[in-house]
Amino acid sequence: MFILSFKRYNIRLVFALILILSGLSCLADTSTPDFRQMAQLAEYVGVDYPEAVANGKIINEGEYQEMLEFSRILVTEAQQAKATTIISRAQ
Repeated sequence: MFILSFKRYNIRLVFALILILSGLSCLADTSTPDFRQMAQLAEYVGVDYPEAVANGKIINEGEYQEMLEFSRILVTEAQQAKATTIISRAQ
C-alpha cells in the first residue's frame, strides 16, 4: 500500500513540475525582435506585389489590402526593434 501511495505521489510531483516548467516559458523574455518574421513579411510583400499591382495600378484589391496589413505589421515590429533601415524601406 505504501509503495502504491509513493508512486502516486511521484507521478503527481512529476506532473506538477511539468506544469510549472511549461508555465515558465510564458514568462520568457519576448522583447527580442523576431527578425526572421520581419524578413518573411518583407519577402511575402515583395513576391506578391506583381499579383496586386501592375503598371502602378491596383489590380487585386484583396491582395493589395493584405500587403498593406503585412507592411503595417512589419513597420510596427521594426519600430519596436529600433531597426531604422527596415522601417525606412518598409514605408
